[in-house]
Amino acid sequence: MSTDATPALDPQTVLAAAKALSGSTGFWFTRRCLMFELCRRRVWPDPGANLAACEQNFAAALASYEQTSGQLERLVRPEQAIAGVGPADLEAHDLPADLFDYAIGRVALFQRMDLCLMLIANGFHREIEVALTVPPEFPSHVWGRIHAQLNTGLRTTFLAIHDYSPASGPWLASIDEQLGGHEAAEVFPIGLTTPWAYRLRIPVRGPQASPGAPSAAAPTDAEPRAGSYALLEELSPLRAMRWIYGHVARGAEDVGFG
Repeated sequence: MSTDATPALDPQTVLAAAKALSGSTGFWFTRRCLMFELCRRRVWPDPGANLAACEQNFAAALASYEQTSGQLERLVRPEQAIAGVGPADLEAHDLPADLFDYAIGRVALFQRMDLCLMLIANGFHREIEVALTVPPEFPSHVWGRIHAQLNTGLRTTFLAIHDYSPASGPWLASIDEQLGGHEAAEVFPIGLTTPWAYRLRIPVRGPQASPGAPSAAAPTDAEPRAGSYALLEELSPLRAMRWIYGHVARGAEDVGFG
């Protein structure tokens, strides 16, 4: 897909897709969520094996849309995220100095900043006691507490949430490299697999996969084939949060979301 062939986005269709993603609750969503919603409506070309080019073209088309139609509400914008809150911010906003004096029992590690910010914006961490982060240092004030408690030997559970893609393996390896030296750190991968993609009706795309709905026969391989991928952000925000919740919740201890 070339940039010259990038289709223009119809304002009414974009607004309808955004409304479908937000629902009656007004959920925040990512650019990738919106792109796949428009793919499902057959008004944006399916990415097929070339996800990067498709996303680049979509970002350009969306920027053009917002330039003429105004900024889209409830769209997560990682380029506007602040790295963290420091002592100067506490003083500037008259916040207590011990605001960050807390312990974190569970930490969710996200492969993608967009997905992490979507859960933060939708208040996921207010419904279940878990820190939402992107390693190695976002948000910086949360990671400051994480490093401090690991250094004191406080056992901490890390839940590595990732897509089904060739990039997931190296990302998980980087987590092990970052946290492997801490005896107090327990890391558990939580990611899409081919069987999970089948159950969630997420297409597995790639050089040898056909775009669209998964095949009728349930696949069994858990590791990505060369160039293949399935993405959590193809789910609506609510479905994505429910899937993540189902994998990080601890039974009756976490009853605030589902």
